[in-house]
Parts: sequence; C-alpha cells; structure tokens
Amino acid sequence: MNRLFYCNHITDGGFLITAEDHRHAIKVLRLKINDPIDIIDGSGSLFHCKIKEISKKSLTATIQSKSVNPPLPYRLGIAISTLKNPSRFEWFLEKAVEIGITDIYPFISKRTEKPTIKYDRSKKIIHSAMKQSLNIHEPYLHDITHIEDLFTLTDYSSKYIAYINDNVTASLSQSAPDENILIVIGPEGGFTADEADHMISRGFTPVSLGRSRLRTETAGVASCQIIKTLFELRKNES
Repeated sequence: MNRLFYCNHITDGGFLITAEDHRHAIKVLRLKINDPIDIIDGSGSLFHCKIKEISKKSLTATIQSKSVNPPLPYRLGIAISTLKNPSRFEWFLEKAVEIGITDIYPFISKRTEKPTIKYDRSKKIIHSAMKQSLNIHEPYLHDITHIEDLFTLTDYSSKYIAYINDNVTASLSQSAPDENILIVIGPEGGFTADEADHMISRGFTPVSLGRSRLRTETAGVASCQIIKTLFELRKNES
C-alpha cells in the first residue's frame, strides 16, 4: 500500500495534502488526477480517496469510502527518558507504534544525559510507522516532563517501573495488567535509588523485563510487546 498518506487537513468532502507528502505523491509516485490514494488521519479511519486537483504545492483528494480499524483493547502509556543519542529514541518511537501504544511521555530524571527531543521529526516518525504497520490510531506524544510529574498521571490503574535490582522478583510478563497501563523506563544510567524508592512509595510496582540488561529504547519496545502478548493470550483464553 505505497499510496498511503497521513493527512489531517480536511477539506470539504476530502483532504488537502501538502509539503513532503505532496512532493512524494507527484515527484516520486507520479500520481495524476483521478488516481486512487488511501489516507489516514490518526483517528483509526482509513479513507479510500481519488485525486481531484493538483497544484504546485498541494493536491486535494475526495473521499470515496472509508473503513475503520478498531483501537487497541487497552491503553498503554510508556514514560521513557530522553536519550543522549536521538536516533535511539526515534527507533523506540518507530517500533513502539508498530507494535501498539497509545501514549508516549518523554521525561527527564537525574541521570538523563540529553533533555530534549526533536518533536516535529518524532511526529513524522510516528506517522511513518502508522502507515507501515496500519496501526492507524495515532498515539499521543506528550511534551517532555520531569519524573516527578509522572505522579500526576492518575488515570492509569496499573503502574509499573522497570527497575534492575536484586530485590525485584516480579516480572512484567507474569503480571495481570488491566486496560490502563503505565510503564516507566529510566535513562541510560538507570534510576537513582532515591528515584526508584520514591516511585515505589507512590504506587508504582517494580518489575523486571527479563534476565538481560536492556538499553532504554529496547526496554521500551520490549514492554510494548509484553503487554501486547499478554492481551493476545487473554483473548485466546476467553
């Protein structure tokens, strides 16, 4: 489905495609008036369209029909430290969207080495991963926050902290999460003991992601896959 585009510029009965997607449609795919294209807008709908008009900087497409993909059967938020290497954070975004995620909370903690992300680029990576995977409900990329602010996320009934410690014996893969799950992944150097203790005292359950020591971005992706697998097993058992 190489004629799949992300667009939320809704016109009267269709969509307005501009910028890079317009250039890709005209210069790369060489699409013409009346050619069919498919468009997603992040809401879970797949619009089957036909190109109506083409100009130098935009094209308009009219909706012919649409299909609706169901959302994830759970809400999964991953709070993950920003990383020194931006490409690793972007890799996490891509793979997490492909697997399935609803909310992404970049945060800063004491051992965070680079407290920034490229927000516009991150959104483009999310949209690209949505098109690749057809997980077309757009996850919400929240503004960068501080670790302390994660305590205000009260609408998650299952809250976990991925923590490497000899005293942590619970495994995320053996948990029984409900439909509102938040998992917190620390920076390259891990959480400080004070940070971990504070989060545990505020209701976050410490869990292991397995015996291997994982990079931050790998831990984030592994968490997405574990939760997805748990819900698929639950569905098969019902």
